[in-house]
Amino acid sequence: MTVFLFVASSMSYDVRANLVIIACISIYSLAAILFPFDSDAGVFYGFVVLFILITTYALSVIFGLSFFSRFGELGYVNLRRYPSSYVYWVPIFLGFLGLVFIVVDRVMFRGINPFLVSPAEARNIMSQGDGGVSSVFSLAGNIFQCFCIVPAYYMISRSEYRFWVFVFSFSIATLSSYLLGGRTPILCFVVISFATWIYFSRYSMSLKSSFYSLVGILSLGFFGVYVFVLRAELSGLDSYSYATKLIVHLGFSKDFSAFSEPSGIGDYWNFLLLVIGYLVHPFFVSSDAVLNGSGAGNASFYAVLFLLSKFLPIDLSGFKHDYYELFLSLPGGLYYDFGVLGLLLGGFFLAAIYLFGAIVASFLKGRADFPFILILFVISTLLLSPLLSSINFVFFNFYIFILFSYFFLIFTLKIGFGNSK
Repeated sequence: MTVFLFVASSMSYDVRANLVIIACISIYSLAAILFPFDSDAGVFYGFVVLFILITTYALSVIFGLSFFSRFGELGYVNLRRYPSSYVYWVPIFLGFLGLVFIVVDRVMFRGINPFLVSPAEARNIMSQGDGGVSSVFSLAGNIFQCFCIVPAYYMISRSEYRFWVFVFSFSIATLSSYLLGGRTPILCFVVISFATWIYFSRYSMSLKSSFYSLVGILSLGFFGVYVFVLRAELSGLDSYSYATKLIVHLGFSKDFSAFSEPSGIGDYWNFLLLVIGYLVHPFFVSSDAVLNGSGAGNASFYAVLFLLSKFLPIDLSGFKHDYYELFLSLPGGLYYDFGVLGLLLGGFFLAAIYLFGAIVASFLKGRADFPFILILFVISTLLLSPLLSSINFVFFNFYIFILFSYFFLIFTLKIGFGNSK
């Protein structure tokens, strides 16, 4: 991997970014082979639909970069720098304010004290509600806490790594996941931050960047294990019983024998395998969708419709698909809804967004950030594609919306002072 990063560092931003994307997706895909699935087809068709989507995207980007090369270097040129109050401390303040609003909503309007119940219990209580917006504190809190992505993006894109900025931003995302009893906020935060590093980094793998990457990966893994520990305790099952029961639900073979007896380190091993199983099971689900999917409902936009249903009278029962309780990958969902044509158009559409962002950034000489947010949307979507469609992560939509709107506002009002050195 080090050799690959060294070679990539000598290429243009757009070329090496896409090479790293494909490398990450390939490593992720190969991990699925190590797990036995309960099907003769296994994960084969999951690989096929992913291959079609990525190939269509890659060919479209290659053609586009060649065609638009006359505009000069697409993408990064010279990023403007802004006062730290605008890009660090104001977003961090808004992020912590969002957490306060979430706590107020949970205590006063939902009757849940997050300091007395576990995240798993809180999630279980909230799932029994009507699914609507309980108060303005809930709506404002879920939006404000997403401002933590602003300093993370700015810090990585300018290579201005500040320890306390990293700690505060990451803490907001982690506490958000804790209060909501899920992994989505921290997962999307890490993926978008990693996408930013892929595009803007020179891949020098300095000690500082390596430390931040290691902390992010370990924290995400620990949080994933912690969530399953809490859910197992809530169900009253030990780690072995809970893991073996859930692994069958995810589509794995019933004779999966990698779990250990529940004792000491064996408990953590069981939950770690369960986290990995959750990450790779969409390949099996996608294969099943290709072979047995009915096409009923809608897999590609269900989460968006779910979000809109909190404000509009939308009957979600007609949109529920065969796999709505499981993770269906982006290519799996596109095939389920639209067939092979959906895969081809999906890859082309992502490439078009990427190229549009690169062209706008080139015309603006890199002095505006919002075109890069479009590029990060594509990179993050591709990194998440083997797991789930990015727009089916509600917090992913919030993060991208906050990033794009914030930096578009800064560019429009010309709040920033000076250019990068």
